[in-house]
Amino acid sequence: MSAARIAARLALAPVGLLVAFAATTWLALERSGVAVVWTRVPGGDLRATHVWTVERDGATWLEAGKPENPWFADLRRDPHLTIELDGAKRDAVAEIVPEASPAVRAAMRAKYGWRDAWVQLLVEANRATAVQLRFSDPPS
Repeated sequence: MSAARIAARLALAPVGLLVAFAATTWLALERSGVAVVWTRVPGGDLRATHVWTVERDGATWLEAGKPENPWFADLRRDPHLTIELDGAKRDAVAEIVPEASPAVRAAMRAKYGWRDAWVQLLVEANRATAVQLRFSDPPS
């Protein structure tokens, strides 16, 4: 194999690694078990965000990976949201429950397994905050 051909393959290696990293991250975040929440931005428009959920103690929980997440900031201003989970849309009021964060973090790890472990390489888990949903309507 010529030196030019070896150099070309070596030059493509970082691109391949970047594509593999992006694909793994997408699979980890979006593969299954993903809900969509709609929150209100300051101007009143809706923001759609894909989130993970867990059921714990008969309640549905979300987790903000960091306090700067835009959807989490929306909830601090206005706790009303709509969530689409398992094909059903429901209105809810979010309650931020920091003291539940370790238990919700453990439940996320148990439910999402390797996917959660991958995402935790990218996000500081010690900054995660638990959010409990209180539904105002039955599933549709």
